[in-house]
Amino acid sequence: MKYIFLDLPILIIKLVMTLLVYLTPVLGVWLVSSLVAYVNGHLIDTTWDSGYVNNSGFTKNYRSDYLLTPPEVMIISHFPKEADWQLLAIPLTLGDFLRQPMLQPAFFAQEFKLLSPTRCQTDVSGNAVIKIDNPRQHFLLASWALKGQPNSTNCTRESTEISCTLPNIGTYEVKLFSSQKEYEKSQYVGQLEFNKRS
Repeated sequence: MKYIFLDLPILIIKLVMTLLVYLTPVLGVWLVSSLVAYVNGHLIDTTWDSGYVNNSGFTKNYRSDYLLTPPEVMIISHFPKEADWQLLAIPLTLGDFLRQPMLQPAFFAQEFKLLSPTRCQTDVSGNAVIKIDNPRQHFLLASWALKGQPNSTNCTRESTEISCTLPNIGTYEVKLFSSQKEYEKSQYVGQLEFNKRS
């Protein structure tokens, strides 16, 4: 990963990064290996916020998930080769990076904190239980499905605990969604896997 250090007013940075996001695909010039910029203790990744690739090619879909992202959030999805570029007081090892839960920047933007489990994959013999600190009292929804299967079932929830009744032995994906209120459109904020052993 390449890092650019900037000391510019934030509005100029946002303008430049927005232009970069839109012009990069148009000009057919992709930034090599994901360009990450460092701005006043926050990180920016223009390629991850520009859109996505599917069977029909590149689709522009500008977001600001990776615009001025704190290092402790960026490390969920970006692992630089050199530990110093993690910009963390205690850098993660590659193993710790790979074992992290798969959470989106939106999870942290809503001030959620995952209390347990702390790994992306957890063995259980009963229900899959997820505990989340939710200081803003946003609405949380979770659904589980057997890994690789499209059909999902909603989990039960209380204010800080989600419980998923997994029926049989197997590996299950539990997807997390959030909205400010119960009947608003919810946003995907992360995923965990549970291996039911008995």
